[in-house]
Amino acid sequence: MKKALSIILSVVLACSCMTICAHAVYFKELDLVFVIDSTSSMLDNIERVQEDMTMYIDALEQSRKDYRIAIVDYRDFAERSESEKDYPYKVTLDFTEIVGDILDGVRLLDLGYGGDGPETICSALIDGLNALSWRENSAKAAILIGDAPALDPEPNTGYTKKDVVNYLRYGSGNILDILMGKSTRSHIQLFSIATISDYIRDYDDYEEMVDLIIDDFAYLADGTGGKSFIADDTWEITESVLKIIDNLEEWVVDPDESITPAYGKKFEGVLGPVSAIVLAPYAFLYMVISKLIDSSSAGFNSFLAFLERLLVR
Repeated sequence: MKKALSIILSVVLACSCMTICAHAVYFKELDLVFVIDSTSSMLDNIERVQEDMTMYIDALEQSRKDYRIAIVDYRDFAERSESEKDYPYKVTLDFTEIVGDILDGVRLLDLGYGGDGPETICSALIDGLNALSWRENSAKAAILIGDAPALDPEPNTGYTKKDVVNYLRYGSGNILDILMGKSTRSHIQLFSIATISDYIRDYDDYEEMVDLIIDDFAYLADGTGGKSFIADDTWEITESVLKIIDNLEEWVVDPDESITPAYGKKFEGVLGPVSAIVLAPYAFLYMVISKLIDSSSAGFNSFLAFLERLLVR
């Protein structure tokens, strides 16, 4: 049944995509935030990011983009970990283009405890990113670096991974808001780096834990149209970050590019009455059918994100 519904949804969305085509332009402004697990097991990984941040900045300089960098770190609720040093998220550095401030910001990262395995990734990616001063017309991207899965659902907030994907895609809206031009903020694409820290290797269920981390990070990245990476060693973190930066022009596009119909006339965003009439039925079917399908699959979520990006650009 679920397979059949998936096929129906795919056909419906694909048909809607045929009515329009995207006119992609390369972005000029980039707001990039590093979202980093700062619990005790991340010591070596954080030191690698601190040591190599200059390398990341140099790569961004070479891209000739008007870029800014922010840093958000996360741990766990203090009442869960029973450590007063812990918190669900913290804005360590708001967006800035000043290199000295970026380097000072990353040096401020220290370690908490974090308690058990799962951490407050959802709070970091919803509340933490919402606290940043995003530019309206910038391309928006986040790089998630961590070694533990997400609390899902989170205590206190009730946030789930699906909430994160919807927030990053639509700015706390949904596909109907996007189609009617009511999104509160343009799309943030997430790129995740799942690190395999030494502490995990001591677990009896090591392989199961690794699979859980990788699946969580892939789900979040794929669901926003981003990409996921795995770092078995700290040097692979920098390798992954540099690969992301080197491919930003291919992987991240202008979030405010308006829709161009196949016959060549350009609507202003998706506010035109014709586009609303054409796309509204598909949006309604999307909402109904997606409720019936188990969307926990990273692959399925990625496919939906791809089709939706065609719809809203």
